[in-house]
Amino acid sequence: MNRLKNNENCRLLLKILIIFAISRLIMLIMVPVYNGIMGTHRSFLFLMNEWDAKKYAYIINHGYTHPTDIDPQANWAFFPLFPVLIRWFKYIFFFLNYQQAGILLSSIFTYVTGLYLVKTVRLY
Repeated sequence: MNRLKNNENCRLLLKILIIFAISRLIMLIMVPVYNGIMGTHRSFLFLMNEWDAKKYAYIINHGYTHPTDIDPQANWAFFPLFPVLIRWFKYIFFFLNYQQAGILLSSIFTYVTGLYLVKTVRLY
């Protein structure tokens, strides 16, 4: 019975990993599509670090600021746990820059969240 449960868990891990890999492949395919439509030559790394990623990068490099100092938006609305985890992750994997460390850490969190979501839904 325990062996059957382990086998089922391995299949679940593999299925979620395949779905995750397909989603990243679609994202890679969309880079040249975006560049073709917009007439730009942006990289995958640039396109993956839009919107909130820029706020987190600023917090990692410069800390929190008052809303009127540099940007009218309040960057203190972003909780500090993710920037701290990115700094630690970059410290462990010193060959990554902050953008790469953030993307990798976010990808890991997405995979783990998908795994727990599927396991939770299966309980009900």
